[in-house]
Amino acid sequence: MIRPGWRRLNQLRQGAAWLLCAAFFLMVPLEFSLLDWQRTPHGTWLIAPVENLSAGQMAVLAVWGIILMAGSMVFVLCGCLLRFSQERRLLGSELEARDIVYFTAWVQTFQIALPLLLVLLPEQGETEALSLLASYFPFMWICLVSIFLLRGKWRQIDCVSVDAAFWVKVPLVIVGLYLFFVLVVDRHLTEWFADLCSLELSSWREESISRGIEQAGQSHPVLLLLQWITIGFIGPIAEEILFRGYLQGWLTKHVGAVAGVGASAMLFALFHIDVPLFPALFLLGVVMGWLRVWTKTLWAPIMFHCLNNAVATWVDISGSISWGYF
Repeated sequence: MIRPGWRRLNQLRQGAAWLLCAAFFLMVPLEFSLLDWQRTPHGTWLIAPVENLSAGQMAVLAVWGIILMAGSMVFVLCGCLLRFSQERRLLGSELEARDIVYFTAWVQTFQIALPLLLVLLPEQGETEALSLLASYFPFMWICLVSIFLLRGKWRQIDCVSVDAAFWVKVPLVIVGLYLFFVLVVDRHLTEWFADLCSLELSSWREESISRGIEQAGQSHPVLLLLQWITIGFIGPIAEEILFRGYLQGWLTKHVGAVAGVGASAMLFALFHIDVPLFPALFLLGVVMGWLRVWTKTLWAPIMFHCLNNAVATWVDISGSISWGYF
């Protein structure tokens, strides 16, 4: 029999987990609200993050940060007192909404803790190095959290071993799809959407990635290598675990494969906060979702995603034209 005090403590922690999960998804409209739409002399819209926040925006961000900080503290402290019993119950069980809730709660907790780590570091060099990689740390945390929370249920997100036939046909299909999208679909679809909505083709997100790579190259070759590894491999693995693993897996179970692929692709595109590239991102999300359904393994979309990002990052490192990051 569970004591009333422990039950209330568990309910408090579940409430904090749901709060952090909601914040994880509500961060998308919040970030969209912080985009600045500038009218160019050509009559098109140039979209970039707001440089100078208004008093209202600063107040919203301050309240948002306080809520996340309080929620994370309650989530972690109650978890320690309960010996993380909820996480232990999730091990090996069927994939359900609580998996997504606690998964996103842990990711949010880390995102709150990271700025504090950067502030507490005494060495300026270490701070600069971590600052260059800070935006990719959540990807590493997603992978680490998944290793713990997904123990015993990897098969439920189709992260399973594959047979020899997989390595014969699937890589060829992936390379063919990749070349077709990069050389044909991505370029023409993005240009069509930009013309339709009077948008500039420039992407502030890709420009930010390029600046980070350039700064890493000027700092130390090791940082450049870490940028390639995090953007080209760790980031795609983390995103596929979240979007095609957790979200598509749960949605497919409840609303069917077609709706599951479409909804997870929509969330995938929205989370990148990149308006000009939204149609291409959505279509690529659909393709990667279809790859999981077709091959019945998460490794296929992971391979596709890693191929795109690794090549794009390497081209950027080499000083050539970027082919796009998703």
